[in-house]
Amino acid sequence: MNLMNQGIDSTRIAAYGRQTASILLWIFLFLQWSLVQAQSPNNSAAAAQVRRMLSEQQIDENVLRNKLKSKGIDIDQMSPQEIMLQQNIIEETVREIQQEQSLQKSTLSKSDSLAKAFDPFQRKEIRSVLSDSSSAQDPMAKDSLRLQDSLPPSPVYGHDFFRNKSLGDFQSAQALTAPESYVLGPGDKINVLIFGRSQADLNYQINPSGFIQPNQMPKIFLTGLSLKQAREMLENKFASYYVFGNGQFTVTLQASRSVTVNVFGEVQRAGSYRLSGFHSAWAALIAAGGPTTMGSVRNIQVVRGNTRKTLDVYAFLRNPSETFDFALQNNDIVYVPVADKQVVVTGAVRRPMVYELIKTDGVKELVEMAGGLSAEASRDWAQVIRKDLREMRVLDINLSDVLNNAQKIILQDGDSIQFKAIASDLRNYVKAQGAFYHNGSYDLQATPTVQKLLAKAVLHPQAKDDIAFILRRNNDRTQQVLVADLKAIAKGLQEDLPLKSEDEVWVYEQARYASEFAIEITGEVREPFRRLFPYQEGLGLAQALELAGGLKPEAAAKGYVLRTNPLTPKRTAYFEVQLRPVPAVFRLEAGDQLVVLNKDTFVSDRTVRIMGDVPNAGIYRFDPSLRIKDMISLAGGFNESANRGEIEIFRVDFPEGQPTVRTTFKVKLDTAWRAMDPEFALQPYDVVVVRKIPQYYLQEMVNLSGEVNKEGPYNLNRRNVFFSELLRLAGGITSDGDLNNTVIDRKTPIKGKVFFDGRLAVKHARQIKYDPILRPGDQITVPRRLNMVIIKTRNTNFSSAGTQDSIIVTFQGKLDAKEYIYRYGGGVREVDTTDVYYKVKRQNGFEEVSRKSRLGMRHPSVRPGDEISVILVPQRPKSKLDDKKVDWDKLSAKMITLLTTLALLRTYF
Repeated sequence: MNLMNQGIDSTRIAAYGRQTASILLWIFLFLQWSLVQAQSPNNSAAAAQVRRMLSEQQIDENVLRNKLKSKGIDIDQMSPQEIMLQQNIIEETVREIQQEQSLQKSTLSKSDSLAKAFDPFQRKEIRSVLSDSSSAQDPMAKDSLRLQDSLPPSPVYGHDFFRNKSLGDFQSAQALTAPESYVLGPGDKINVLIFGRSQADLNYQINPSGFIQPNQMPKIFLTGLSLKQAREMLENKFASYYVFGNGQFTVTLQASRSVTVNVFGEVQRAGSYRLSGFHSAWAALIAAGGPTTMGSVRNIQVVRGNTRKTLDVYAFLRNPSETFDFALQNNDIVYVPVADKQVVVTGAVRRPMVYELIKTDGVKELVEMAGGLSAEASRDWAQVIRKDLREMRVLDINLSDVLNNAQKIILQDGDSIQFKAIASDLRNYVKAQGAFYHNGSYDLQATPTVQKLLAKAVLHPQAKDDIAFILRRNNDRTQQVLVADLKAIAKGLQEDLPLKSEDEVWVYEQARYASEFAIEITGEVREPFRRLFPYQEGLGLAQALELAGGLKPEAAAKGYVLRTNPLTPKRTAYFEVQLRPVPAVFRLEAGDQLVVLNKDTFVSDRTVRIMGDVPNAGIYRFDPSLRIKDMISLAGGFNESANRGEIEIFRVDFPEGQPTVRTTFKVKLDTAWRAMDPEFALQPYDVVVVRKIPQYYLQEMVNLSGEVNKEGPYNLNRRNVFFSELLRLAGGITSDGDLNNTVIDRKTPIKGKVFFDGRLAVKHARQIKYDPILRPGDQITVPRRLNMVIIKTRNTNFSSAGTQDSIIVTFQGKLDAKEYIYRYGGGVREVDTTDVYYKVKRQNGFEEVSRKSRLGMRHPSVRPGDEISVILVPQRPKSKLDDKKVDWDKLSAKMITLLTTLALLRTYF
């Protein structure tokens, strides 16, 4: 049951408006049961007043309900009399909420002051890593760790554990269950679960005084106790009020308190952080991004009042259980000083990085921090590079004595120590290469001679086992070649050759020394091949064809053998051989190539072609059996417009030894598409052309609309039909028709409008100059005659006086465009830098503009239905040449000189 939804009388709430919040809440809880029964009509208004008063006192309804339930008070299950008995506990709960809120405000204020005192950057914001109600299952906010994504890797060992969230993941995993060593304090929430004969699931929060208040029990002080100690004490206390056996009582941390921790010194983001009290100092360092490159990871200080603890990251990495030895409390300070001593480790160690050392650390401890020496490291010595005040020094140390504790070397800040590796060159070996079963390297001590190496590497049966080559590398990187007679060594006739380090023993296969030549078959066989044969050996022709899978069906009856003697490769002989049947005695020799030809190789690919008025023009391979009828049928017959009685033939003849002759002739056809000349036959490369019937046309239509007596579509009964003829067929125009503005909208061959004077077309009928010829698809429109003229007011004085875009006047007879503008448009709004033009747009869309002439400007005439507008065109700027005056004296002198020269030339030449 929601507290805010209980009915309550608004007048009674107002009577208590000036009382304290605790008394108001108690009365409210006392009356809620009875008022629910009454169902007062003022319930919603009264609930709103209660909600407002609780908001003014900053008391959250859910927090109050949960606190009462944790103390064993559930008002939903209680009568008004039972609520009266719990008055003291209810009032105390309200006061606890107010005290906790006051304490949190003072703690934050104190933390801000402390942060300002220690923070050189005067950060004002406290970064909240956990909310106040953070549960133990969510000990650290993910957003605080996400800040580290932008931090670069650090060369110092231990820093990346803060930057790559390794420690953060560890903390989150550990936080799933509270440790027994966790110290309780104000704000912690615990859960008491009893599952014996008595059953109870109770939640409590430690108040600022350090107590919890179980229902019907005395207060219990828990602050400062570990979770283990608190469990033992609570089990003893509750045993007096509940019945349970051994193992039937548990206490767990349900939600930890929040604490404010200040992180200063050499960290990435110094400042104040609000964390769960469950966390250790590690979490604060993670939230701050960890130490900077010069920050210490061995001497981190955790300050609590006058108490200091030292946090050593290296010690934690050796023993992670130390994480909870640094539990945080409110206002703790984590300070990261500058590292006292950092040493660079390189060379043959498992983890070469920069390490921080403390006073007691030496080289041996440094090797342990670096993960120990690597497998190839030398245990004899190491080298320290030290920078003194004036120079760099190199110090050699006896690593064996250091590791055996016979000597302790203390390093200085800035030292660089390099651990040397044993020489990695592989030298004490010999190699077996070539025709061996086991090629590779062998121990020189186990195989010191050629014979012992051959026994281990084992020769192939195909190996040339009478000779071996030993390639020996000299110190100057040159090679020496030694020859071993293997048969003589095996018979004891020659001493076995000793081997040296890095010798390579080569034994080659016999095939390397064999002379091999190919027999090749190409062309029209199923599986062409090229195979190697020994010199002076061959293969029968029949067997060779069988080896190639036999002849293809398209293979010719003969082929050619190209014989090249391997000993004289620049000479080739040619033999023609029969392949059907195959001669039994013919043999292919090593070096021969058999070429099997296609039987169509000698047949030229001759064609004939049909074109013209047929559905499917095409090219066909010529054959004497092909006739004219066949070609027409293959082309899909004739088109509807084709001339079926006659075709044309374009032919080319090839006289023996003469230039080609091209001829053209016609062939008459009968109704069966056969040539009427029985002697006619197609020849290679003929082109058959089917012509179209002259002037073959289907119905061609135009459409006439507008002011005519007979509108609609008309057929063009011949090629050239004039407009005047169509108008006569339509019965002429109506009394309102306007021939002057007749227009033709043409679709083909060029899309657009055809302008003409319809009156002149009728007057001069069938004259191309005046009467247009119609084309299929034309749309002819005769508009209605109008007795008005439209004047556009833009650029006129009329537009200055009003907002009207145009005016309409009646047609005034023979006036030009300018006269209409000045008579009805108030004249032109002229500008000195512009030229004035008048444009007339006819009713059919034709436009006419003023034009300049020798006698001045000529303006277009106006007809009924026209639209007049004014165009202002900027004047072309005058050049200097326009303003320059003509020097007539100089011009006359030049003209006289030119005429004199021409007269002299004419006289003498």
